[in-house]
Amino acid sequence: MAVHAKSFSITTAADGSATFTATQFYGVIEAVAFRLGSLDTPDFTVTDGLSGGAVLAVTGLATDKRYHPRVVEQDGADGTDLTTVTRPAVTGQLKIVIAGGGNKKTGAVIVLWEAD
Repeated sequence: MAVHAKSFSITTAADGSATFTATQFYGVIEAVAFRLGSLDTPDFTVTDGLSGGAVLAVTGLATDKRYHPRVVEQDGADGTDLTTVTRPAVTGQLKIVIAGGGNKKTGAVIVLWEAD
């Protein structure tokens, strides 16, 4: 497997919100970094755009920051939650939603993922 990196530029609307969807996105997320630029303490939600599965949610981000998101693993036989964690998978679309970022502000989200 190879590690890939992509930076997504974000510009908010007048109400401080923005949504970005990266298509043809498959793999497991290793890290997500937020570069605030001119954004004003935004909330970020990153999900698998097809299933809605959580990747990362951050509220009131005040400084540039990098995260290594993890999700709870499930039992392969019955789907019950285990006590272990793993990197979240994205199965076709990576969706990034921003709220409260300020009127027409800009920033970036950098994603590192592993895929074939």
